[in-house]
Amino acid sequence: MDVKNTTNIGTVKIIMLKGEAGNSIASIEKTSSTEGSEIYTITLTDGSTTTIEVERGRGIASIEKTATVGLVDTYTITFTDETTTTFDVINGQSYTVPTDGILYFDGATVPEGYEVTSAPAGGGIFTDVTGTLTAGQTSLTLSNNAITTNSTIDVYTDSYGVNPTAVSVANGSVTLTFEAQSSNLSVKVRVS
Repeated sequence: MDVKNTTNIGTVKIIMLKGEAGNSIASIEKTSSTEGSEIYTITLTDGSTTTIEVERGRGIASIEKTATVGLVDTYTITFTDETTTTFDVINGQSYTVPTDGILYFDGATVPEGYEVTSAPAGGGIFTDVTGTLTAGQTSLTLSNNAITTNSTIDVYTDSYGVNPTAVSVANGSVTLTFEAQSSNLSVKVRVS
């Protein structure tokens, strides 16, 4: 989706990200018994399960989340005899989407709490390179080391419907050819 960006040049792409919902405990049920213990099944919201065995005469006093490292939550079960055991829940990425439903970021950094699962070669998100096509001119060359013959190049202009008629990419530069314009044209290429 493209929209007009009034705080910068031209048109920008909107990046919409949706992470997987995070896991949590959906239920805890006693699912079986043996001669000396009870078996409980902890079911997570993604349907996965963990079982714990509790000896008779020893009950569960509490279950609480005691640590989070990255996407892994650690829960500690404390029994009535004060012994404990732990289990881990591996979460999906969850976050609050802004009220407009769109997550914006400039590519230089990924917002805290987000994870890039697929990135261009070199590990970056993208690089923006800007320039101005002077009125009457038909060619603009933009240079940046991020530009290679294997790059994906997206072109944006500040004038609706004005697009290059030709694009030539070399390592370190991209040359854009336009029809002559009656006024200066701001141009941005996004390299990934």
